[in-house]
This record gives sequence, C-alpha cells and structure tokens, in this order.
Amino acid sequence: KDLRNLTFAQALPTLTRLAQDETFLAALLQLKRDQDALEDELLAGRLKLTGERGEHLRGPGSALVQANAAAYDRKILKRWDELRSSQQKHLQELGVPCFFCSTHKADIARQERVMQLLGGLLE
Repeated sequence: KDLRNLTFAQALPTLTRLAQDETFLAALLQLKRDQDALEDELLAGRLKLTGERGEHLRGPGSALVQANAAAYDRKILKRWDELRSSQQKHLQELGVPCFFCSTHKADIARQERVMQLLGGLLE
C-alpha cells in the first residue's frame, strides 16, 4: 500500500502501530538528536560571526560581517533543506505515512502534522 498520499486521518492507524514499535521510536529519537545537533552547530556558527547580541553587526568592519552573515545564512538554508530531504527519505523508509522527498508546501504541511503527533511520543 502506498503510504505517501494518505490523508492525516487515513495515516492514524499506521501511526498508532508505529508508536508501539520500540525500534521505530529509537530511530525517531536518533533523527531528533541529529537535528538538534545540527541546529546547535549552525546557531553556534552564526553567533560566532555576529556576536551573542549581534554586536559584530555594528561598528567598524560591520559591512564585511553582514556579508559573511548573509552568506552563512544561505549555507544554513541549504543544510536545512538537505536535512529535511534526508529526514523525509529516512521516515519513508521507516514506513511513516505521508513521507517522501518533496518540496511542495502541501506535502510538507501534512508531514509536519504527522511529525507533531510523532514528536509527542518522544516527550
């Protein structure tokens, strides 16, 4: 059965089954830890450029810092998109309904709704 195009309501029975699978929950937790680590890494890199309170964005040399920060922001967005694609693929392989590689807003919105439910399992 193709799980990619299920509605949220149609996905609930499969999600209920996955919620009881310890191997699945461990894989989901690892995905969350990997995402948290990337977020921490990217934030640390941005703060190193801009300063804790953005102080490097003002004063002498601020134009260069602003240009470097803008370039770093583009790098962040690229890495974030790569992470999203990787997570979509991994979750599809784990049998999570609604997941497949997509950049379409409606697909991503449905995937986010599923992830909100799954995220509650990890709390």
